[in-house]
Amino acid sequence: MAIGRALLRVRGANRSAVNVMLVITHPMHSGNRRNKKTKKKIPAHFITGVDFFHNGGKFAHLTVGPAVSRNPFFRVFLKGPASGTISAQFRDNRGGSWTKSKSV
Repeated sequence: MAIGRALLRVRGANRSAVNVMLVITHPMHSGNRRNKKTKKKIPAHFITGVDFFHNGGKFAHLTVGPAVSRNPFFRVFLKGPASGTISAQFRDNRGGSWTKSKSV
């Protein structure tokens, strides 16, 4: 699994509300599961936060925890027509940080 790979889609850039969708490839382990073969706990590894930016200005922040499913899907709306760049920055509890951008 390629952790941190993301798909960012923007729909309705010319409308009054812009639909921004993000799917992230991430295992989202809570730290409570055990490996079936070794019986050892699988260490926690999950996304802790997602920030959405439009032309460098933050317009949404999501705080995420271990209760979210594997490969999470997020959707936010930006008010008004959008032009320029929309980007999403996300990070996990192990210090990983990734950014995905899309020109509109």
